[in-house]
Amino acid sequence: MSTPIHDEETQRQLDKAVATLRAQLALRGIHCYDCTTGGWLVCDHTMSRHCPNVESLDAFARQVGATR
Repeated sequence: MSTPIHDEETQRQLDKAVATLRAQLALRGIHCYDCTTGGWLVCDHTMSRHCPNVESLDAFARQVGATR
């Protein structure tokens, strides 16, 4: 799997989006861990899910009501 190359501004925006999603999930009691293989593992006391990219992390946050 190749990693896309982003310019500095795009990477900054991506990092900010991920930080915002992680904070919104944390407010719902959902932990978000970085995976060594890429993506994030999100979990609470009843479930866990791997989100391989920002789009899936955002979709999950919407599904659990962490974002609008």
